[in-house]
Formats: sequence, structure tokens, C-alpha cells
Amino acid sequence: MSLYGKLSLTLSILKSGRYVVSGQSMEPALSHNQIVFVNKNSYGLESPQRGDIVVVTPPATPNLEAVKRVVGLPRENITLSDKGMWIDGKAINTNWSPHYTNKIKHHLEWTTQENEYVVLGDNIALLSADMNSKMIGLVQIYQITGKVSFRLWPMNKL
Repeated sequence: MSLYGKLSLTLSILKSGRYVVSGQSMEPALSHNQIVFVNKNSYGLESPQRGDIVVVTPPATPNLEAVKRVVGLPRENITLSDKGMWIDGKAINTNWSPHYTNKIKHHLEWTTQENEYVVLGDNIALLSADMNSKMIGLVQIYQITGKVSFRLWPMNKL
């Protein structure tokens, strides 16, 4: 590996870090007090994809970060109800969380523009009390501070 490659790898590791999941909003994928590794360089050259688990910083609370899942991408119409999730009128598979539709009590819709995303927790039972796009609105690309790459702890949940 070249000196430039080693320096880039070192800087990437330093800019990334570990986070402790707080709360139950990402269950069953991630549990309270679980430690995850977040790569803050994931979205330098590529964009977040639907299903990615990311760390977001809401504009109203810049000192607070939350772990959420990307469900809506730029330039989409996203609909969520007790009957399912639709993107631009087409039903999508929410296999990352079986909880998305069975606990929805409201019909929710978002229309995203360039560089805007919809993020939600996997535990829809907490939708009204959770920090997500229902509460904070659409998330701008600059508010996505990294991608959860893997779980570090506890070992039996890797």
C-alpha cells in the first residue's frame, strides 16, 4: 500500500467511530445499549441507499445524534400506512422490519427534493415518540453524519 493509501486509511478510521444505541426505536435490528461502528466516510462518493442504517443530526438539536434507517431517497413520494409502504405509487418490501405496517395508526406522506431523505426507526410502535422524519421532517444529506457499518457489542448480537 502506498503512503497516500495508508494515510487515507488512517484518516478514515480516525473520522469514524463507535456509537452506543440509545432507546428501542431501532429494534429488532439494533437494541438499546448496543455498540455499533459508524463510518463517517461512507457517503463521500456515494449516496445513502434505502435500507441503510445511518446516524443523523437533526437541525433543531445539533448536539443530538440518532441512529435511523433510510426509507426515502431524493425525488420520491413516500407513503406509509397500515397497508404498507409505497414509493412513487409502487409497493416496496420492508423486509428489514416486519413492524412497519402493523402498528401504523396514521397515513403519512413525504415528498423529497434533491439531497433530502426520509428516515425512520424500525420499531414503528414508537413512531409518535421517536426522533424520525415524522417528528423532524426530511433529513438533508449534510445531516447524515455516517453509516452504521457493523455491531461491536454485545458479541452475541453480531
